[in-house]
Amino acid sequence: MRSFRRLALCGFSLLAIVASASAGTIVPVNDDPPMAGFPEGAVLDVLGIKLGMTPDDVRAAYDGELSEEKRTIREVNPDTGASFDVQYVYQLTTKLPPRSYGAPIKAENVLEVTFGSPFVANRAVRISNTYRPPSDTPISPQGFMTLLEKKYGATSGVYKRDNRSLWVFGPDGRVVFDRMPEAYDRTNDRAGYEIPNRHNYTFGPMPMCLRASEFEVFKKSSLPYAFDAARKIETDGCVGGIVAYPGDRADTSPRVVIAVDQRRVDLDNAALDAAVKTAHTAPLSNIMEPKL
Repeated sequence: MRSFRRLALCGFSLLAIVASASAGTIVPVNDDPPMAGFPEGAVLDVLGIKLGMTPDDVRAAYDGELSEEKRTIREVNPDTGASFDVQYVYQLTTKLPPRSYGAPIKAENVLEVTFGSPFVANRAVRISNTYRPPSDTPISPQGFMTLLEKKYGATSGVYKRDNRSLWVFGPDGRVVFDRMPEAYDRTNDRAGYEIPNRHNYTFGPMPMCLRASEFEVFKKSSLPYAFDAARKIETDGCVGGIVAYPGDRADTSPRVVIAVDQRRVDLDNAALDAAVKTAHTAPLSNIMEPKL
């Protein structure tokens, strides 16, 4: 993949300053094979798809037709017109048969694989499966959880507000939360734990992996990528894992299972931020006078 600095006009300037249209090959900061960084023996596949697979790997491993979506990241310096551009395969999704407007989706499993940029060799960083039980075979949240625990083992913890179950890994193995927080002090970045029968909270540090990650309980997701000049990558030891939504009643409503390679997401975001900053400070040329 290649990055391009395209010609771009400064909208309301008398003179439009345009960046050089030079291009350079992106050198990956991470090209680790599937499941690299996770403890040996960790089970995290979703429908047989593993974190770290390339788009070709996923196509070969998936028994079904997939739709491809490409993404262009374009970040322009509004003061100079200098820009960073890169395009890559962003998602592969189960291709669904045509259906009339408003008709329910009949596919039992809908896979969605999200890939990182060329900075992580366009490898899978997130895998999501939406499971829809057959119309005549409802399943309870506990029944679904039994299936999940049979495959992934005991959970790291359950966030009660939305019945979200987590299987989280650090570099030394599975992480277990003694207790999941129920509240959050945003000013001081602390987790709140309800005191039984007192209707108030005691506060302490946020547990590992629940800050600024795809497993977060209270903060904005780190996917999809958006440039952040002041981004801070958390170094809490989180490698990645599984988050699942088993539903809240026994019926045929969708259940969702998501696997995330948080380490690779963080490396990708940091590398993209650095590339954007470099592109925005590139030497300028071709000063052009717009027609007014």
